[in-house]
Amino acid sequence: MRDRLWGVRLGAMIVGVSVAGLVGCGSNEQAGGSPRRDTGFTGIEFADAAPIHVQHSLDAADDSAVSPDSGTSSAEDTNVAQQVRHDAGSASADGSSAVDAAVNPPPPVLVHLQGTGDVACSTGQWCGTKGESRRLEGFAIRLPPGLGDVQLKYFCHLQGTGDTAWQAEGSFCGTRGQSRRLEGFALALSGDDAAKYSIGYQAHVQNMGDTAIIRNGGFAGTRGQSLRVEAIKVWLEAHHVKTLVHLQDIGDVSCYGRGWCGTRGEARRLEGFSMKLDDSIVDVQLQYMCHLQGTGDTAWLSEGSFCGTRGQSRRLEGFAVRLTGARAHMYHVAYQAHLQDIGDTGVVSNGGFIGTRGQSRRLEALRIWLQPKEPTQ
Repeated sequence: MRDRLWGVRLGAMIVGVSVAGLVGCGSNEQAGGSPRRDTGFTGIEFADAAPIHVQHSLDAADDSAVSPDSGTSSAEDTNVAQQVRHDAGSASADGSSAVDAAVNPPPPVLVHLQGTGDVACSTGQWCGTKGESRRLEGFAIRLPPGLGDVQLKYFCHLQGTGDTAWQAEGSFCGTRGQSRRLEGFALALSGDDAAKYSIGYQAHVQNMGDTAIIRNGGFAGTRGQSLRVEAIKVWLEAHHVKTLVHLQDIGDVSCYGRGWCGTRGEARRLEGFSMKLDDSIVDVQLQYMCHLQGTGDTAWLSEGSFCGTRGQSRRLEGFAVRLTGARAHMYHVAYQAHLQDIGDTGVVSNGGFIGTRGQSRRLEALRIWLQPKEPTQ
């Protein structure tokens, strides 16, 4: 049921493919005494409504071409307040809904908005308002099916009560009818397959505007400042690059996607790595090279090959990654490194070298992600 709603094509997602923003929203206010139906959210009901078909846009990236941490907003913000209203559906003689729930399944996101009530949202755009001084008072969120053993949980920070406990997906976090503002929130994933994904989100906050992009349990919003959250944006990112690094005194360590692979603050060198795209990315392959202590640049290697050394105590000092294949032009590959005495580098993409040469400086951690290019007009 939720497959149809999200329209998930995980094969097109970035290392974490971001699905930017959350609008395409609708009110659930009961009209004409229409019967109400169970939405699949705990403690939430909507009036029956005409079907809303939602496409989970996987071609929309985070708000920058390659950066995983950019908080910049894009042109889609102009549509932030557009709301697709649910028209109340008719009831049959026996009181049942005239709209089959299989045709109109519950939405993945719901917010409770001052002056409007419950608003059902698709993923992909901002959900709420900007520039109208209207508070969000609560929300509920669901993941799409087919992700394996992955569960979503969240908490919210509310006016007058502070942080709630962590809640399971589908439950409502916040209040109704109390004029109590939502001031912040956090989302996190759990389960055996959670490492294959990231959950990303932003808040639009009174007097501050859009927050930076937050992921995987980080807090978005404010505490102790009496500032309302006016809109939220949520997306799921699939990690389509599997990375293996060889780490000083530890050995081989496997990682998925956007998370750092290695260590920071432990003065521990990386000695080599390998990378591979998963099978959902068709006609695209990785190539990479590395710069090693005492030997310099290697040749370009095919994905799955090990670049570096084991058992030689030889530090990795830099690397580069690029794409090949018939569909390589449809994607960016982007990456960062954590360097001795420097820290995190900026984001580099599509074959650019990251790290150092001739400085005897170890590379301690790296991360990499794949991102589809926006289609040209």
